[in-house]
Amino acid sequence: MIKFEDTVFYKPEVISANLDEDLALMNIQTGKYYGLNKVARRIFEKIEKPILVQRLCDELVQEFEVSLERCQAEVLTFLNHLNEQGLLVKHTGFSSSLEARL
Repeated sequence: MIKFEDTVFYKPEVISANLDEDLALMNIQTGKYYGLNKVARRIFEKIEKPILVQRLCDELVQEFEVSLERCQAEVLTFLNHLNEQGLLVKHTGFSSSLEARL
């Protein structure tokens, strides 16, 4: 389960393609495709490199008109779904200094 103190990023075997404002993903290991809307696409763009989940939520609140509480709940749901589909790498307690170097 993904938590706020975790650092996440998408796996290198996930490839993407632009579809206007949406994004299509494919896991080349499983051959499964996924479609992301504008907001989900933005989250996916932000997790290209390792990022603390709490920092991700803080940044999204600045970009979108959403409360921090709602953003946190929806981001955790989305990230957990991506994780269940095998699309994420998760590190618990990953330091922000290491995050910045990656």
